[in-house]
Amino acid sequence: MYLEVYIVGGLVFLGSLISVQLLALRVMLGRALSGHFMYQMSLALFSLICLYMTGYPNIYEPITGSLFWLIIGIAARAQPSNRFAA
Repeated sequence: MYLEVYIVGGLVFLGSLISVQLLALRVMLGRALSGHFMYQMSLALFSLICLYMTGYPNIYEPITGSLFWLIIGIAARAQPSNRFAA
């Protein structure tokens, strides 16, 4: 997947994708450590999807691609939801 992103968009697109992933990972890790159940589960699923991306272009898949971008959106929220706090 990362090679395909590099071929299609070059270093700018690859750098953008990796920076979005790292920022989402940092936010989810911080909120998961503070006890938010939703972020703990999102972090686990996000990690699995990112590992799967090393061998297969799953961003275009209907299920895994949608989950990937949904988790990115959850991590980008301005305020975490306290509804799922432990």
